[in-house]
Amino acid sequence: MADNEQRRLRYIVGYLPDDRGLDALALARLLSGEPPVADLVVCTVVPQTSAAATGPGASGYNRLITDRVAAAQQEVSTYLAGAPAEYVVHLSSSAARGLLEFADRNAADLLIVGSARYGVMGRYVVGSVGGALQHASGSALAFAPEGFAATEADHLERVSCGYSGSEDDVADLHTAVELCQRYDVPLRLITFVFPEYPMFQNRVDDRPARDREAARAAEQLRAVAASLPDGLQVQTLVARGGNVAQAMAQPDWKRGEVLVLASARLGPVARVFLGSTSGKLLRVCPVPVIVGPRG
Repeated sequence: MADNEQRRLRYIVGYLPDDRGLDALALARLLSGEPPVADLVVCTVVPQTSAAATGPGASGYNRLITDRVAAAQQEVSTYLAGAPAEYVVHLSSSAARGLLEFADRNAADLLIVGSARYGVMGRYVVGSVGGALQHASGSALAFAPEGFAATEADHLERVSCGYSGSEDDVADLHTAVELCQRYDVPLRLITFVFPEYPMFQNRVDDRPARDREAARAAEQLRAVAASLPDGLQVQTLVARGGNVAQAMAQPDWKRGEVLVLASARLGPVARVFLGSTSGKLLRVCPVPVIVGPRG
């Protein structure tokens, strides 16, 4: 996210003319704000045919595909309900590479993508494109869960931030606070407490240790909340469960809510790298997830 609050943000929407494309557009509409805080660029990546492989007809084929995709984009332009938007068709060897190229060249503040299909409704499924982006993007990523377009969320209501107390959380806390200030919404700090390894999930004898961990987390969250800027509405919550899905089910989630998570410290600086814990949370989260680049 940008540090200058006066600068207009630039959000890139990875769009395909299908349900996942509509989910991404719905999230873009939610995050564009009212009045808009960001300009949207709806980008569809199509395969670039090699002239060396297919002969003189390659350029004509590329133009045909580009024209058809551009027409499909215009058909859904009304879906954004008047949000400032530009429509672009980008040729590349793969969808993930094309989105990364386009986002980097256009200094995107946020790259918004939909879920792969055939997952659980209301959850994000990592497909080939999402998997590549979440380990390489230089822009912050926003993941729309499957079926998000049907939730009818029309404005951002709250920003939640996953906070574990690690040094990785500094960047995502900054991102969450900035989002709240830009959109004038409250912040909720959440620490998720659950066993990391399957052999320890739902064990009754492990509960005393989780009780102690939850108590420490609650104290830590209160200290962090007290250090945040004046005027910011802040709630804290320790969400615990015998596994990650149970912990994620503890908070009450609003339709117009997003969860901010941190990139892992093992990833490269200035790139998104979703670690194992954040990846688990992403897959079971019922609201859109935003992940910023490390550092």
